[in-house]
Amino acid sequence: MHTPVPLLPGDLIIRRVSNGWYVARLDQFDDGSPRLDETVFSDEEFTKHDHADALSLMSALYEAFKGYIHRKRRGGIEMKFHEKGWDS
Repeated sequence: MHTPVPLLPGDLIIRRVSNGWYVARLDQFDDGSPRLDETVFSDEEFTKHDHADALSLMSALYEAFKGYIHRKRRGGIEMKFHEKGWDS
């Protein structure tokens, strides 16, 4: 049985869809009313690469978690993309 999970302000959803990665964030307007910000990070933006799905995911994660990314004057996470595998 499926139990729905209520979305609360600040919640984030990342989901694989047919053409890329869907990112949704529930926020609030100043008056307290809910606002759902939705974006699809399309694989098609990276058609020149063999790993378009991985690059579009990296873009989605960067946008979704940009407040946690390592910066010049602040610690944080780093993301790297490698074109080739370990044994290549």
